[in-house]
Amino acid sequence: MTRILARATTADDLVGLLDVDHAGDAVPAPSWRIEPGQRVAVLVDTLPRRAEGDTEDQVPVRRLEAARWGLVPAGAPGPDQGPPLAEVPAEQLASRPELLQALVSRRAAVPVSGYYEHHETDDGLRTPYLVGAGEGTVLLAALYEWWRDPSRAADDPARWVLSCAVLTRPSAGTVEALAERMPVVLSPDVVEEWLDPTAEGSPDLLRAVAAQAEDVVEELAMDEVGPGIDQDAPDTAELARPV
Repeated sequence: MTRILARATTADDLVGLLDVDHAGDAVPAPSWRIEPGQRVAVLVDTLPRRAEGDTEDQVPVRRLEAARWGLVPAGAPGPDQGPPLAEVPAEQLASRPELLQALVSRRAAVPVSGYYEHHETDDGLRTPYLVGAGEGTVLLAALYEWWRDPSRAADDPARWVLSCAVLTRPSAGTVEALAERMPVVLSPDVVEEWLDPTAEGSPDLLRAVAAQAEDVVEELAMDEVGPGIDQDAPDTAELARPV
């Protein structure tokens, strides 16, 4: 089951918190119910286009943009071909050529306050929890892709669709009691390396990042929340309030 995300931090706050150089105009507002197919804020480091004759070393630019949560491969016929590819098991990337190239050069992070999980008892009762950083922000390892809409004109800004998928791994530590899998949460020590656009991503990097998530998740809070996240409740902070 794909998780639901929560982000209480505004785009302006994320700019300062994450040392962002450029923030897009369409970065979504805070939401306590972010589901696959909706837009998320995504953090990427990119290299500026080199001017002709420029031989200076390029300095990466950190960008905060809006992306569709559900990766659309560049060669896909469209963004709505089946359920959104919102999550990808990290250990399966090596066997998926359409995603392996994204690991090499299109790595990203999704800033969130947390994500929802459910504890299910033997009698089938499901209790929602928010796994997160309290009032802080955590970064989820992700891959991104650009898809070109052939139906739009070349000068149409909406011609290019930015999308992303969150990486997951087997659950560890206290989160094991809630679910079999968990997002790959990035520690501050690996964020720069993960986002670095001058370095090619490799299976070794992926394994290292996935492994360190086991320690990071132990530092997160795991709070029971009310049933509103499973109901048609308004998208407010009440959804994430501990009970």
